[in-house]
Amino acid sequence: MSKSKSIHLAADLSHYHTDYLWMLPGSWRGYSYYSGPEFYEDIARTAARGVMDMLFFGDSGGTPEDYGGNHHTAGRYGTKWPRHDMMPMIPCMSRGAEGVGFGITMSTTYHHPFHIARVFNGLDHVTKGRIAWNAVTSRSKNEAANYGYKKMIEHDERYDRAQEHLGICLKLWDSIEPDAIVLDRERRIFGDPSKVHLINHEGEHYSVRGPLPALPSPQRRPIIIQAGQSGPGMDLAAHYADMQFSTRRTLPSMKEHRARLDQKLASFGRKPEDCGILWSVRIQVADSEEQARAMAKEGKAVVWIDGGLHATEVLGAQQLGEMVYQMVSRTDDETMRVLNDCIILFVHANPDGNDLTADWYMRNPVPEQRSMANLPRLYQKYIGHDNNREFFTSTQAETENINRV
Repeated sequence: MSKSKSIHLAADLSHYHTDYLWMLPGSWRGYSYYSGPEFYEDIARTAARGVMDMLFFGDSGGTPEDYGGNHHTAGRYGTKWPRHDMMPMIPCMSRGAEGVGFGITMSTTYHHPFHIARVFNGLDHVTKGRIAWNAVTSRSKNEAANYGYKKMIEHDERYDRAQEHLGICLKLWDSIEPDAIVLDRERRIFGDPSKVHLINHEGEHYSVRGPLPALPSPQRRPIIIQAGQSGPGMDLAAHYADMQFSTRRTLPSMKEHRARLDQKLASFGRKPEDCGILWSVRIQVADSEEQARAMAKEGKAVVWIDGGLHATEVLGAQQLGEMVYQMVSRTDDETMRVLNDCIILFVHANPDGNDLTADWYMRNPVPEQRSMANLPRLYQKYIGHDNNREFFTSTQAETENINRV
């Protein structure tokens, strides 16, 4: 179990947590939607006043086609779209708010390790040691197609590549020793070449000579974040990550997850305190509980059924669970049409929805007797296209009717 007694606060500003906010009164007031740096500088200053440790931006490079077989729902309702590259905003935000860190996402599947090592070295210099890399393997067919892949690389192979990828990045960040720069003007010596090292990496997926042509940055390497909850994802986090995101929401499931991560860390020769966990919590800020509940209700009211179902791939567990239970209690024609037209996910195989099943799984007080065999799973008639259909259908059988749950 981690020995840290500090609580660190991060705000997740990923695109899929800002869906539909443009509909709310006062949203983006005084700014253009996805405007210039002024808006993000103000966000950073607000985070600094709130003593936030980090602003985090999840990302992917695809335009969603989860519902309906095309991008129309995403464009019509602003569901997980647009997704601007936040990297250019980081230097602006870092100058506007001293003490706030910034986490941005880059894929190990679609970006070469040399490129990532060089980019984050530069960002670490610019932010004065306040940058983190959310290392993801990506899982969208649309994103794969944008990078020229006819077929998405299989799950386990993506994590195999990520293991090699992160190892190369670490070698590149360490390829220049801290005292390699001499700056002796009298002798006309800039640096000591004996302290600048080739890495000569020859692996299954990459060939990188090195060294990194950059001065060592304040942190030497960025904080590494990983959010994978599968076996390979936990291995990657335990091997390289300084921090892991987790969406567990019950105390027993949190303890079990922490114990599982600690066990994985030990297998890589690391200690529990080497990798912290940021637990995902949805907060509604208001002057009273009554006002907070009213604001939360107002926020849910702007979510269209089609758009909400379109976002089930990445919706947080709480929102997804609430949406499912609300919808199964309705019988109007529009609800039933949508239920017949798309897939609803309530499965432990969902990488972003493991905690949906935590309560069910933990009902049995005897850990050895817990099983996913009788886990309720919701599938309706599937039509069209879904980025993760192959993954879900390869791990779960479809149940007969949503109303069985």
